[in-house]
Amino acid sequence: RLVYEQVGFESDGGKFAFCSDMGGDKGWTFHIGQIEDPCKNFVARSEATKTFDVLEAGKGQWYAGGVPLDYTQISRVLGSSGECDQVRYSSNQMDSSCQIIDLIGYTDDTKTAMGSTKFYEVVLNSTESTVFTREALSYPIYVSETSDPARYIIVVFTGRQWVLSKAIELNTTFDPNSEIATKTLMTEYLNTDESFLSTLQSMIEQGEYVDLISETAEDNTAISPVGMRWYYLQEIDRGARYNFPMEDLVRPATAVFNCARCDDSANPCLYEGICMPEGFCDCIHGGSGVLCQDPPLGDGICNLYFNREEFGWDGGDCCGGTCNGPECGLE
Repeated sequence: RLVYEQVGFESDGGKFAFCSDMGGDKGWTFHIGQIEDPCKNFVARSEATKTFDVLEAGKGQWYAGGVPLDYTQISRVLGSSGECDQVRYSSNQMDSSCQIIDLIGYTDDTKTAMGSTKFYEVVLNSTESTVFTREALSYPIYVSETSDPARYIIVVFTGRQWVLSKAIELNTTFDPNSEIATKTLMTEYLNTDESFLSTLQSMIEQGEYVDLISETAEDNTAISPVGMRWYYLQEIDRGARYNFPMEDLVRPATAVFNCARCDDSANPCLYEGICMPEGFCDCIHGGSGVLCQDPPLGDGICNLYFNREEFGWDGGDCCGGTCNGPECGLE
């Protein structure tokens, strides 16, 4: 029988088992500890399925005592691309992740006070056991540039979606005059402080500290929150044991994360911009944004590169009859 055992708790932990006969159906069950027949004595079971892929079965309906479960989450944590000792994702995924991301189109009073929309990537040195129990540790965590252990904003992956936190304030001693670089300080804190793991658990299981939540991530987008759609949270039932954060699809947010570092192959500068060795774009045609993605249309300056129909003839800047500015028009 195909069985998945909880890492570090093989004897008394949770297990998924495939059953070829459950009242005439095939499917997966979830049980705890050592039992004689996981196809008869289980905590929960999947809907009827013939798939041997537990991740695929996790996308269907699950039941406990015959009652449909409102929320289930089964996600891949450890990949098969390397040794299991502290390997969370493959080297090609690491190469494709973005080390600095930029939050565009969304601000609130707290984030404005923090003074930056950029977040840098931190990969934690979690053990195999903690990776299994806290999937957020299997992926990069993005930390606001101006964060410190006493007050920080993070973007983390829950195993299903990315979440953007509110400013999290802790009673942590921090020397603002410390010569230790902020990223080094935050990396050490996230790796070693038990209060962070408690905060992380509250975010994932109770929706605490969560400001926005992304669309559901597919396997090929989970490595980074770049380009994903974001939403406000559904109303939380404070009386429930678990309040996994869920998106409110009728309340989309204007937020979007872009990669703040250019790369000629994976994240090139637009409109003939030049990616400099330092990772920023030289927008030679006057564009703006981290990837020159915002063309300078209608700014009163005629730019021949954008004087094309697809750009509305540079927003009218290259025609004396439609331009209003000191450097208008070719005609």
